[in-house]
Amino acid sequence: MRLAIVGKFPPIEGGVSGQTYWTALDLAQRGHEVHVVTNAGEVEPGYREFLFGQDLGKVVGGAHANRLRVHQTTGMRRSGVIPWANPYGSKLFGAALSVVEEYGCELVLGWYFEPYGLAAAHAGNAASKPVILRHAGSDVGRLAEHPDLRRSYRWMLGQATAVLSSGRATAVSAILKELGVTEKQLRVLRMPRLPRAYSEPCEPLDLDDLLPRLPAWYQQIALPTEIADPLLRLNAKPFASGVPTVGIYGKIGEAKGSYQLLEALERTARKGVAFNFLSIAGFRYADMLRYCAEIAERKELARRTWVLPTLAPWRIPAFLRACNVVCFLEHDFPITFHTPLIVREVLASGACLVVSNEVAQKQPFRESLSDHKNVVLIPDPKDTQYLADRIEALLANPEDTYVIGRHGQYLSETCEKFFWQRNTTADALEDVHRQST
Repeated sequence: MRLAIVGKFPPIEGGVSGQTYWTALDLAQRGHEVHVVTNAGEVEPGYREFLFGQDLGKVVGGAHANRLRVHQTTGMRRSGVIPWANPYGSKLFGAALSVVEEYGCELVLGWYFEPYGLAAAHAGNAASKPVILRHAGSDVGRLAEHPDLRRSYRWMLGQATAVLSSGRATAVSAILKELGVTEKQLRVLRMPRLPRAYSEPCEPLDLDDLLPRLPAWYQQIALPTEIADPLLRLNAKPFASGVPTVGIYGKIGEAKGSYQLLEALERTARKGVAFNFLSIAGFRYADMLRYCAEIAERKELARRTWVLPTLAPWRIPAFLRACNVVCFLEHDFPITFHTPLIVREVLASGACLVVSNEVAQKQPFRESLSDHKNVVLIPDPKDTQYLADRIEALLANPEDTYVIGRHGQYLSETCEKFFWQRNTTADALEDVHRQST
């Protein structure tokens, strides 16, 4: 099978980019020819993964580079369009159409509606190739509510041979049907197991290697001075090895519990408790300005804090193994069926997971999550005193923290066996290909 995937891809950060990468790699490993068409090279600094060491080789498939090729859109001057908006959709359409025609791609997959699904639908339609669309959470839960986008998506979905859905919520299927998706088009995928990289042993992230690389990278991506300077100050100090480490990764925001965690950790730091705080942060500029300012105001916490850029998905297991405690405090999230994989990733790593009740209740194995046995449950992350007390107890009792993390890992090992053991998106693409030939 020769396939074109139009979508997010490293160095774009986030869950969709990671899932697209693992799927493309899996398809290449199965012997298929995969062409990824992406605007990842144009991603803004706040959402750009820091690629270093051997990362660039992995982006283009590593040992499978002959079967996994990445095609980037071309940048343009800001003055080229008035009013200014980078014409990603048109560029992706043109790039995808060129790739489909040059390499004889038999299928076109658009992963995430905006602008990738639309570009894939146009390219597939123009080249008379079957189109497959794969949604995420925010595209069906938020973007599709916009009246103009909704009309575009109805047309796009009408071009699809198949629409792949995670099937974790009946609300998703209802939205897709409202957008015109038929029973014949809709394919509800089984829940796949995590990529094995999260459960396989690996060395912890080497902060002594990573931190000195950051100043040159901030300069390379032209990170604004008002953001680069506080990050440089935070990351200039040597990492304190041998001290318990609290970690968090993902986007910064109120609904992510970012600022509540800072307050809780400052309360703990003022008591003289020794710990490191490692934060991998994807950000809009305004959020990072606030994040750095709030860390700087908390003097004791600032001495214990390093704020890292987002890293490639294959680096996350090493980050998790550098942490004793990992927090995921999403709460009051506007998209109710949003179910990120972070809980499963942390559990698989063996780190002790501190998680909001809201997120815990979204897990397929929620009834097996037990407070202080295999996770630490936080009813309301806005109660920063309660959050501080729970984290302080973990730092004061490293043996208990280790046991909770190990029990979480045991739960992960059990639960992951019950999920589909192959990449379900890759399986669905193979099935569509068989039916179309």
